[in-house]
Amino acid sequence: MISKFQESKFYQTINSIVTNRVLRQGLPMLILVVGGSFAFTIVQKIKFDHKRNQQQVEHLRLSGLEKRMKPVSLEEEYEKLQKVDTTYQNVRGPRPYEDNTEWEAQKELQEKRFQEKLEQMNKSR
Repeated sequence: MISKFQESKFYQTINSIVTNRVLRQGLPMLILVVGGSFAFTIVQKIKFDHKRNQQQVEHLRLSGLEKRMKPVSLEEEYEKLQKVDTTYQNVRGPRPYEDNTEWEAQKELQEKRFQEKLEQMNKSR
């Protein structure tokens, strides 16, 4: 005997979904393959990051640098950057069909500064 519920449209829809072979077997397989791909990517990334960090720590330990490394503060690095000569001008390199006087002037200025720094270094020795 068939009840009213079994004759209803809702029951027939649910029954067709449950008995559908693609949804019953194919959908879980698709979820497993796609989800497994994402999970495998995450696991491999963690594995390689850990291995890389271990190698760096081992390299530092073997070279003895781990003991010599001191903590660096942001203020110290800022003071070092303040001492650096920052008289830099960004000049685009000339095209073959353009006038390159600005490029040549910048090149000469850079060479002059380099020679001055070499002379200062030689005097300090």
